[in-house]
Amino acid sequence: MEKYAAIDLGTNTFHLLIASFNEEGRLIEHFRRREYIHLAKDGIERISQEAYNKALTCVQQFATDLEHFEISHISCSGTAALRTASNGLSLVHEIENCLKVKVDVIDGITEAKYIYQGVKLAVPDLKEGNHLIMDIGGGSVEFIVIKSGHFVWSNSYPIGIAVLRRQFHKSEPITRDEIMMINQFIRDHIAKLLYLCRDTKFTSLIGASGSFEVLSKMASDQDEALQMDVPISSFLDFYEEIVSASLDERLSREDIPKDRAQLIVVAFQLIKYMLSQLKIDKIIVSKYAMKEGMLSNFLDASKN
Repeated sequence: MEKYAAIDLGTNTFHLLIASFNEEGRLIEHFRRREYIHLAKDGIERISQEAYNKALTCVQQFATDLEHFEISHISCSGTAALRTASNGLSLVHEIENCLKVKVDVIDGITEAKYIYQGVKLAVPDLKEGNHLIMDIGGGSVEFIVIKSGHFVWSNSYPIGIAVLRRQFHKSEPITRDEIMMINQFIRDHIAKLLYLCRDTKFTSLIGASGSFEVLSKMASDQDEALQMDVPISSFLDFYEEIVSASLDERLSREDIPKDRAQLIVVAFQLIKYMLSQLKIDKIIVSKYAMKEGMLSNFLDASKN
């Protein structure tokens, strides 16, 4: 059974996933590592020296991890911070030298495509009905619109949680004025998406990646399932808890990873805003996202 590796160099986190596929096309995970890097902690315009060094240390660990497996193919992608920061290309070159693998710094549309492919592996319901897939990253947020089970539209917007946190979340707890400014910022960027979806009733908002993982952990301590349904009423209860809490209170919660405590407020505000603007029946959290989608390309290639 051939083993494949996906390396996702995100704005908040770096991921390494090593997996294979069984005869039914189901992903078999062999190894997973995630490290919080926070490339945009001091702004997405330039990666700070602290984050730069942390990224290289993480990638060196990835290189050591890969040595323990016989890997057929490796896919490595960089996203918002690496395509935006003035020193992103320099970091890309150092990562390539360390891993001996080419880093594809992908655009938002390609990122959305990978996310869609990953979610398809985890959420069978995607084959019918209307769904809005949302992947909240540090520098950008990707949206994919599914209508009657078919991919119809996608886009990426520079409204990631590191951006929102740095620009608007100044107080603890967050203030009503700060929430209003966040909502206006989101509205200004995604006006076209809201217009396209204004008459659509969505079966679900499907969330992928870190912030939705926190939501799933708050809703249940069971993480084996590839998808988890979260009633909107439950999310709204969690939202009220989070936005009314100070940073110290969020750090004290066992269901919020320490590295997510600063960012979870603006992440939940993003979700809340989408629920307030569109007709959505429920939230589904997908265990799979971009890195699993990257690996699915290898499965598709093996069939051809």
